[in-house]
Amino acid sequence: MALRGPGYEVGLSGHHGAWDNAGDLDLTQVVLDGEWSPRAIQGLEDHWVGGFRWQGEAAWSDIDRDAAAVAGGVPASADGFYTQVEYFFGAPEAWTAGTDPVIEPGGGFGLVHRYGRIDLDGATRSRNAVGLFFRPNLDRTIIKFEYQWNIEGGSTADEANDGFVASIATYF
Repeated sequence: MALRGPGYEVGLSGHHGAWDNAGDLDLTQVVLDGEWSPRAIQGLEDHWVGGFRWQGEAAWSDIDRDAAAVAGGVPASADGFYTQVEYFFGAPEAWTAGTDPVIEPGGGFGLVHRYGRIDLDGATRSRNAVGLFFRPNLDRTIIKFEYQWNIEGGSTADEANDGFVASIATYF
């Protein structure tokens, strides 16, 4: 279920049911997510704060296990979250105006910071990422360049896996 208003949305979802083929082991999950954007609030759409958008999600899971699931490495619990802040500063008006714009109106550039963490029975991983993105249209395509710092903890062995990432997503 979700609650939506000008500039925000909050959602809550859950699941309880069997996850194994025999139907003997249950999985219970609860997920809370939200988004807030001052741009959608009348009077703030053209204010400098209108460029910000926050998104986040948190999930909790309880997983029944038998001896085979334990031997296979299935955790008894899993929880995690992410939080993301974007600042969209648009594009030069000359790029979006006229009969043949370089990019569609509503497209442009922005900055993004995302932090996430997951815990699988004490095996933890977290990621801190900072990047620059480009949207050639309002909501269908994004091209992003970011640097990610990956941190392992608990029973997870430390890895040298920080790095630069380039990605593109479209029609999502």
